[in-house]
Parts: sequence; structure tokens; C-alpha cells
Amino acid sequence: MESLLSSIDSFNWDELKSFDHVDDALDFFYKKLFQMIEDHVPKKKYTPATNLFPVWFTASIKRNIRSKNFYRSKWLRTRNQNCRGQFVRLRALINSEISTAYDDYVTSIMEKMKLDPKIFWKFINQKKNCSRIPGVMYVDEEPHDDPQAVVNIFAEHFSELNVEAVDEPENIRYTSADQYPPVIVPEISEDEIKSIMSNFPNKTTSGDNGIPSFFLRNYSAVLAKPLTIIINFSLKNCIFPSQWKRARVVPIFKKGNNAHVHNYRPISILSNFAKVYEEVLYRDIYFSVHSYLSTQQHGFIRGRSTVTNLATISQYIT
Repeated sequence: MESLLSSIDSFNWDELKSFDHVDDALDFFYKKLFQMIEDHVPKKKYTPATNLFPVWFTASIKRNIRSKNFYRSKWLRTRNQNCRGQFVRLRALINSEISTAYDDYVTSIMEKMKLDPKIFWKFINQKKNCSRIPGVMYVDEEPHDDPQAVVNIFAEHFSELNVEAVDEPENIRYTSADQYPPVIVPEISEDEIKSIMSNFPNKTTSGDNGIPSFFLRNYSAVLAKPLTIIINFSLKNCIFPSQWKRARVVPIFKKGNNAHVHNYRPISILSNFAKVYEEVLYRDIYFSVHSYLSTQQHGFIRGRSTVTNLATISQYIT
């Protein structure tokens, strides 16, 4: 991957400044970046591993299971009592090791879920032995099992959820923005872009362009320059890049029967490059307006969320 790093770093990204529209500049950036990835990232066919053992099995348990099977097979062939004794001993040892390993695994899950609730739900789904989306989905009692058909019915269902704009009542009064100081977003530096990407989570989450968050994190030093040019170009012309408005839509189960499409809601996963731009805007806008926000607001506030909101109202009611 060092060759990819060198290729991105050595390219003359100042060419981005020659375009008249930010969309053209972003198209050029994507074209060059994906070509570099194509040329320098080794390709390997992914073959899912077939793991016959539960995730909490240790190397010792697996080794002892292989030994137990060996002695059992030899005892059945030869009727050697020493082999039978080894088989019985290993069987008892394995049962004890499995019990201890499972207890340790559950304890580990309980500790980790305090920091990441997703681990809890992953554990629950493993126990239920089910995937997030069933193989057969229903719309008005009509079954669909073809993967492409399932995607299409989700797309159709989510498109119907868009609410049309309605006329606002005439008696609504808005506070004039003239009484507040203007929000000014200054030109962004490469160091600021680099700092934002360096704090990205080390995960494979990606938007419609397929670029994962760990890629931005690991290559922040060389990606900072082209992104700085594009974002400053966008800010100067007050145009948000069209490609960064696109998102990958994922169905999330709400309640009821998980085989019915109508029991899912969509969430949109934006491009990680768009998230960099969002963070740039958030930092400057939040600094300008935070003194005007209510101390009781929880949405869009650092360190607050639906969890803190629910905790506050629960404490108040109690």
C-alpha cells in the first residue's frame, strides 16, 4: 500500500484549481483516485471462512477437540483401553474448558457493550442465529426471495415515505436572523482537514462511492491537499458538490414482523468525504451559534443525544 500512498502524494493536485465548477473538480479527483487504487491496491478474491466452532472457543479447546477425536477414532478401531482413557479425560477437560471460555466471553461482551451498544445486539443476533434481513420479505402478504427483488421493494417502500411539503399557517412568526451576527466560514487549511480525517473511526463504513472511513484515516496526510482545494472551492462558490449529496440507504428494523418491508425505516449513509465537509461546517457554525442555543437542547449538541435527553426527562419525572 506504500505505492498507493506515494502515488497520491506525488500527483499534482493543483490541477483541481483549473476547473470552473466544483462538480467537475470532484469528478476529476474521483477519477484519479480510483485509477490509483486500481493500479496499486492488490486484488484478492474473498472466500468466506467456514468456522465450525463458536467464537468463544479458544485455541486450547480446538486443539483438545482434535486430540479427543483422534483417540476416539483409534479406540473404536483397536479397542485399546489407553486410548479410551485419553478420550474420556479429554472429553471431561473440554466440557470444563468450554464452560469457562463461554463465561469469560459473556463477561467480555458485558464490559465492551458499556462502550459500544452495537456489540450487545450483535451478541443477541448470534444467539438467535439469524441475519439482519430475512431471506424472504413480504409486501401485502406477497413473498419475495430474489435479492434484487427485495432491494427493489425496499426502494419502492422508502420512496413512498417522502412527505410532500405543506403550506405553513399564516400565524407562524419567525425570529429575524438580522439580530444575530453572521456565520462566517473561513478558508480551510490542510492541517484542519488532516485533523478531521485522523479522528475518523477505524471502520469499513462507506457511502455510495465505497471509500471506507479507515481509508481516510490512514491516508489523511496525502488526501488532505485535494480535499482542501475542493472544499474551499465549494465554500467560495457556495455550491455543495452533487456527488456528496448522494447516500447509501440501509433498511433498519423497527418493530413487529421482521419479514415485512413496512416494518423497516431507512437510514442514509453519506460519503466519508461529505462527512469531512460536514465537520468543517459544523466546527465553524457551532462556534458562532452555540451561545444562542438553549441549555436544555440535546439535538446537534456535542456530548448530548437521545440518550441524554431520555435520561434527563426520566430523572425529572422520577
